[in-house]
This record gives sequence, structure tokens and C-alpha cells, in this order.
Amino acid sequence: MALEPTGAYHLPLLQLLAEKGLQIALVNPYHLAAFRRATGERHKTDRQDALLLARYAQVYGESLRAYTLPPKALQELKALEGYREDLAQRERAILNQLEAARWAGSAEVIPLLQRELACVEGLLGEVEARIQALLAALPEAEVLMGLPGVGPQVAVAVLALLPPHLWGRAKAAAAYAGLIPEREESAFPEGASPSAKEAFHGGLGGGAARPGDGGLLPSPALAGEAQKAGPGGRGPQAS
Repeated sequence: MALEPTGAYHLPLLQLLAEKGLQIALVNPYHLAAFRRATGERHKTDRQDALLLARYAQVYGESLRAYTLPPKALQELKALEGYREDLAQRERAILNQLEAARWAGSAEVIPLLQRELACVEGLLGEVEARIQALLAALPEAEVLMGLPGVGPQVAVAVLALLPPHLWGRAKAAAAYAGLIPEREESAFPEGASPSAKEAFHGGLGGGAARPGDGGLLPSPALAGEAQKAGPGGRGPQAS
């Protein structure tokens, strides 16, 4: 069976099928869209999408990789990393609101924003501590951070957002992350940051993309982690 990811809405069905031991592959939406263009299919309805997905599975069935449930520790790490990113975005938004409120002289709002900021910063600290505890308990994290140019930030991105079968395969990992816009193009699009390249080549090792990797969901979150990583993939450095 083949399933096209739809945000988070496909996850309950995916988990149920995997727990029942059924073979289910996640199809990369980008590759499915390219397949649609190649077959000349112009209609886009639920029925046509299902038929297109079935035809894709028939053509690439032997190369698609069956989904397997990740270990509980990695599921927890992924959830915490997603929550940390949400908190970091909220922290940036509050700081911007504070600056605007100070310029506007909104004395009534500033104390409320400061209280909210303190709450968000407290939650960020708690989430960071939990992430570090999970990393300390994962042997894979120790191996990753022993590689040149890999720090905690890249290690978390790899472990939380990259399927284990792509570890050590830089090109396939870049395709999964959405850093390869076309199959025939260079592994990194023009303008990709050097830290993104360093994170994937230094932290994930060599490898080549295969048709089987077309059954995977590109991860914007992973691409974002790689592109915002600082020198050596270790996150922003103090000046």
C-alpha cells in the first residue's frame, strides 16, 4: 500500500497500519506531482489522486520502502524538537512585540509581554533539558556528535527528523529534506547556505539517492534545521 502524507492528518492511519504489520510506504508528494505531470493527468480530485497514487505504487512498488515505526525515544525527541521550534518562534514574536510596544509607549502591554516572555523562556529551558537528557541516553547521538562538524543541534535534527535508513547517505538525506529540487540537478540548490552543505556532508556521510527514496516525505523542518545551523552545524555561535 502507498500513502501520501497530508500534514499530520495521515499519522493516525499510518501508525495503525504499521502496528497491524501491514506494508505501507509514504510517497514523496514532490515525486508524485512529477509523476502526475509525466502521465499527463490534469484532473485533481480525491478519486483521481487515489488512482494516481495506485499507479505510482505499481510503477515504483519494488523500490518503495515500507514504513516502520521509529523507537519511542526518537518519537519523543521529534515531538520535543517540534515544540521547541514553536516556542522559539513565539519567543521571537514576543521580542518583536516588546520592541514595538516600547516604541509606541504602550506601558500597559509591556509588563504582560514580559510575563509571557518569561513563561516561554522557562518552557524553552525545560524542553532543552529534556532534549539533552534524551540525547545522552541515545547511543546514536554519541556517535553522531563524535563526527567532525556535528554538534547537538544537527544531532537532534538528524535523529528526530531523518528516518534511520537514511543515516549516512548524504544525497538521499538532502532529497528527503527538500534540498534537492530536481532529480537531475545538483544535490544543493543555488544559494543553499554552506552550513547546510556542511551539516549534511560532514554529519551524514556519503551516499547516493535511489528511486526507493521517492517514497519519502520531504521534510521542510529538517531543511530549516540544516540551513540555520551555524559553522560546523553546531548552531549560532556567540560573538
